[in-house]
Amino acid sequence: MKGNLEHPYSVDGKYYAKIDGELHEISEEVFREMHNSYRRSLEKKVETKNEKGEVIERKPREVSFTEQYGENAQSVMDAIPDSSVDVENEVVERMEHQEVHKIISKLEPEEKLIIYSVFFEGKTQDEVGRIMGISQPAVHQRLEKILEKMHQMLL
Repeated sequence: MKGNLEHPYSVDGKYYAKIDGELHEISEEVFREMHNSYRRSLEKKVETKNEKGEVIERKPREVSFTEQYGENAQSVMDAIPDSSVDVENEVVERMEHQEVHKIISKLEPEEKLIIYSVFFEGKTQDEVGRIMGISQPAVHQRLEKILEKMHQMLL
């Protein structure tokens, strides 16, 4: 796969890469890998010589995306957002996500523990019950009450 990659950018703590003329936000890890690969690609020059063997032109060698990133090519591509995603829906989802986290921040510490354990850490209700020293049915009842409380807070 070839992509026209330019040097990645860092602005206000966010990282961006211009790929085929389109700017994409990327993680710091991807930024560092792209930056290093970009620097390595600059060192690879193609020289054009005349009949006398004199260098008349020196330009960067075109390097394929997989050649630049090697084993990491797929992980770099996975980290680049899909440009076909509907931006409006993405913004709405992020706003809803922020609203949910605001509501969670208003919960009691025990309620937060249950919500984060079940929905963000993927723990089962049984696992949460063992952590808290209560039964799985008790966790289930509390979770139902917490979700209802959060629903009311949304309204």
